[in-house]
Amino acid sequence: MAKQTTKLTMEEHTLSPRSREIYEAHIKRFDEWRGDQEITDIIVAKYLLYLWDKGLAPKTANLSIAAIRWRAEFEDKPDPYGRKAKATRRNYYRQAADEGDRVRGQGAHHVHEIRDHRG
Repeated sequence: MAKQTTKLTMEEHTLSPRSREIYEAHIKRFDEWRGDQEITDIIVAKYLLYLWDKGLAPKTANLSIAAIRWRAEFEDKPDPYGRKAKATRRNYYRQAADEGDRVRGQGAHHVHEIRDHRG
């Protein structure tokens, strides 16, 4: 007997209403930034650099990654969080640790370590 599955709407997906609201805000910011670029590992890595340049904390970057991955799963698309994005995220954390935790609006001072992982 074949298992019958029903596609959930975004509202019915497994997140609490507050989590969904937060994820949707992160997705909106990501979509505004990326424009019509396809969502790929490299685009997610570049978006992390953008968040770094804005001076956002690693926890904010993690929420954005989680929201982007959640949408990809919801839309039955490949996970865009790949090798390059993971390396960029690791360096985001290293750099933040070197500077002390990031504070919103503080700006990036030493982004070169993160940018080295673009290629």
